[in-house]
Amino acid sequence: MGTLLLLLLFLGQDKKPVYDQPIRSIEESLYVSRIEREQERYRKIVESAEEIVKLCNSLTAEVDRPQLIKKIEKVEKLVKKIRSEQGGDDGEETVLTPNIDLRLRMQQLAKQILDETKLLNRHSISASLIDKTNEMIQIIKAIKSSENR
Repeated sequence: MGTLLLLLLFLGQDKKPVYDQPIRSIEESLYVSRIEREQERYRKIVESAEEIVKLCNSLTAEVDRPQLIKKIEKVEKLVKKIRSEQGGDDGEETVLTPNIDLRLRMQQLAKQILDETKLLNRHSISASLIDKTNEMIQIIKAIKSSENR
């Protein structure tokens, strides 16, 4: 009896996890493919948020105007990508508080965007995240307009 139990345990260890087993139908294949696409989309959102934080942290020390504009435009592109992935649009114009350090506010927003994207999963959409991306875009517009003067 004991050897039979050991034999069953030994044979049971040979089983592959469910996701490693061959797919048996087209429906299963499509389902697995959709999950993989959603996971990749989510991973890219988090990577974009991490890149935004890095760029915003480097903005405070940037004094070279062409480099500053280049970094700000990269941030803008990444923020718009995140907003679009969350189903957001331009939304309402955010009224910026006068006399605030725009670069510092960008750093704060970047950290908040990263924190919020890490709380998401591949199924969720965050209105708060969309609002933060819209505010970031408004700040970028304000910086660009002040740099063009």
